[in-house]
Amino acid sequence: MSVKVEWQGDQFEQAFFVAVGEEVQKSAEIFQRNLSTALRSAGKGVKGGKGKKAVHSPKGSKIPYTITGTLARSWSVQQTQRKGDKFVSKIGTGVKYAIYLLRGKGSGRRNFLDGRLGWRRKTLKMILARLDSKRLIAAAVRSLK
Repeated sequence: MSVKVEWQGDQFEQAFFVAVGEEVQKSAEIFQRNLSTALRSAGKGVKGGKGKKAVHSPKGSKIPYTITGTLARSWSVQQTQRKGDKFVSKIGTGVKYAIYLLRGKGSGRRNFLDGRLGWRRKTLKMILARLDSKRLIAAAVRSLK
């Protein structure tokens, strides 16, 4: 009886990096989708009085000061890129007031990116599950067959 073993280290490494890139891309899409959902479901603020452009929540409210769903709909995910041993996927928006809504401070404003929020904790669990090493190795091995 003879056993033949072929070492496909280079092919496996390439397949593994492809799998990591795909999962980072899907993870960015999960973050984008969950952020949009959080923004859409948070409620609406009120416009300022006559002649005022301010958009704010009612005083003392924890509801963020969004007036339309424009910010929730505006997020896009760039294609994941590999830079050395790192994979980078960017999520962005063209809405100029996004930073004020996402990192709001003060009365009636809510920091949507606060890690203590339920949607952030849930999203982190989802992303970590996608980037599980056993899952990535299995995907790389499947692609070699």
